[in-house]
This record gives sequence, structure tokens and C-alpha cells, in this order.
Amino acid sequence: AWLIAEGEDTEFFRYIGDAIRDHQLVSRCKDPIVFGLTTWPYIQTDLFKEVELQNTFSTTK
Repeated sequence: AWLIAEGEDTEFFRYIGDAIRDHQLVSRCKDPIVFGLTTWPYIQTDLFKEVELQNTFSTTK
């Protein structure tokens, strides 16, 4: 796992879930878990930009 869920990260995980769900509806992917893993490199850039803008959590690189 990349992240550990904490109260303040709720929006972040909801954002991931929405991105996977919406893209899944378009691509008709039948396995959202595999979909999430295989597309992670493509969506993580936008996800982290969104999170950084919101200052949702401390950077731990």
C-alpha cells in the first residue's frame, strides 16, 4: 500500500475511488483493483497535485 488511511486523508481516498470508478465506467474495466494498480502511474500525478493544493497531508517521499 502507498498510503495509510487517516481521518484527514478521507478526501484523498475518495478522490482515488471516484477517478477509478469514473474511468472504469468509460473503459468498462471488469476488475477495479487491477485497473487501479495498472493505471496508478497515470493518475497519481493529478492526485498528488490535487492533494498538494489542498495541503491534505505532509509530504513523505
